[in-house]
Amino acid sequence: QVRRQKFQLEGSVQLLEKEIMELPVVRQYAEDHGQFNPLSGVQLANLLESIGHQDDIEVEERGEAKRSVDSDVLSKIGAGDGRGSALALAVIELRAISKNAGTYIGPLDKSSEVSIVHDDGLVHPQFKISRTSTGRLSCADPNIQNYPKRTEDGKRICTCYAAPEGHSIVSV
Repeated sequence: QVRRQKFQLEGSVQLLEKEIMELPVVRQYAEDHGQFNPLSGVQLANLLESIGHQDDIEVEERGEAKRSVDSDVLSKIGAGDGRGSALALAVIELRAISKNAGTYIGPLDKSSEVSIVHDDGLVHPQFKISRTSTGRLSCADPNIQNYPKRTEDGKRICTCYAAPEGHSIVSV
């Protein structure tokens, strides 16, 4: 199950990267600069600046002007209909899929160097009450409370978790 989900997410990443590389603004940037990595904040900022989004990517932080291509900035650019809007929306999606693949699926693969699967084949998250000021439970190693449950990717991630026979996973 884990390998299938990992394969699907990695396939989605590759397909989306290919679609991004075929966008006219990206092809032009790659011709001018040799290459383009959609997950590089510096290259993305340079590209967006080169097509007229310098005002959109410039933010003020502690009284200093800085360039930002965070999801808020990309959402703003993506909401428009100008050059770069398709790129901005695709990069937001690419970042989400890449995060899900690397953060939530990758460590569940026993062959991964960052595997969180124990010798018994199970994941043993640690639930703690002492880490919160409100008395609620927190979860770590892995934080299974934090994966995106309402998205299609999140639903696929959820299928990678199964309780041993005679036990149940409950959601409160």
